[in-house]
Amino acid sequence: VVLASIFAAIMSTADSQLLVAASSVVRDVYEKIISDSLSVRDTEALVRNLQNIGQKKAPIKVEIPVYARKAGKELSDLFEVKVDVKANASGKGKLIIPFKNKAEFERISKLIQGEK
Repeated sequence: VVLASIFAAIMSTADSQLLVAASSVVRDVYEKIISDSLSVRDTEALVRNLQNIGQKKAPIKVEIPVYARKAGKELSDLFEVKVDVKANASGKGKLIIPFKNKAEFERISKLIQGEK
């Protein structure tokens, strides 16, 4: 009987803590809906996003086109830094050219502008 009452007290405390946490989330969602004047669709998206918190989506691996990989290698050789090439499935992308300091930035900038 004593053990059962201890378990009951623990369960009651845990249940109360979960209820407090849930109330806090509901209040935060309510405040967001009111303060941002969210539409029904926006509210649905907000709730959907809250439901997906903690669920990691597998990153979609996009193969970098051959021309972009080749150009990235050539630019890395030219700039003497590792140029990162990113592309999405539609072929749009970007080049990321890192630099360590102002002098390296200016050196790379001159190379881009065709100066030596």
